[in-house]
Amino acid sequence: MKTLFASLLLAISIGIGSIQAQDFSQAIGVRGGLANGITYKASLDGTNAVDLILSSRWRGFNFTALYERHSYPFSVDGLYAYYGGGGHVGFYDGKYSPWFEASASGMVIGVDGVLGIEYTFEDFPFCLSFDWKPVINLIGHNGFYGGGFGLSARFVVD
Repeated sequence: MKTLFASLLLAISIGIGSIQAQDFSQAIGVRGGLANGITYKASLDGTNAVDLILSSRWRGFNFTALYERHSYPFSVDGLYAYYGGGGHVGFYDGKYSPWFEASASGMVIGVDGVLGIEYTFEDFPFCLSFDWKPVINLIGHNGFYGGGFGLSARFVVD
């Protein structure tokens, strides 16, 4: 599992390095909520971005890739709203997960939505976001789960 985790981090670093521009081009940090992990966000242009999240819960991990569309409905520089969707794949230890039998490990694959707000500080390379990320598991423990609220704090790389 450590090899898979390291491989995912390497793929994120290499594969997304050329994505560009909004209030920032790239930012990396942590996401807290029911599942905690790391988040990497890269702007495609001033309106579109990709957010990659690697989180841990129930002695397993979940990888989520989101496409986000930004809008600027607020009259505050650096504050915007975003929405979008994507997908996830997760692996969990059944002994600790409420979804699977204690004697088995489990896998889930599904689709995600996202709705949130983000603020990028003007004089400090840092951004904060709060969002709701509901999921529908299609494979594994099927169903809708709406408790995916999270707070992300990211360091702006460039």
